Amino acid sequence: MDDIGQVIMKLSALGYRLWLEGDRVGYEHVGPGEPDAVKVLPLLKAIRERKADAVYFLRCYCSCCGGVVFGTFSDGKSRCLVCYRKNLDSLNIDRS
Repeated sequence: MDDIGQVIMKLSALGYRLWLEGDRVGYEHVGPGEPDAVKVLPLLKAIRERKADAVYFLRCYCSCCGGVVFGTFSDGKSRCLVCYRKNLDSLNIDRS
């Protein structure tokens, strides 16, 4: 099987969103149509078998944009700096 990053990115490409809840890996299908079990089940099995690697990867992976640049903000939450910046830019806030 591929490295765990490739597994997670394949699941994302198949319409899955993955996230962490502590050390638990959560996932849901959010893509169109029904997921293809023949493709998905081996990938989910790889996540279960290599959970520690998956947790490590997901701490630095944004399932929204595929970015891996995170920052921790004053509220203690980590956010993808790419998506966070896009959200700030869409608010048209003068930050000068």
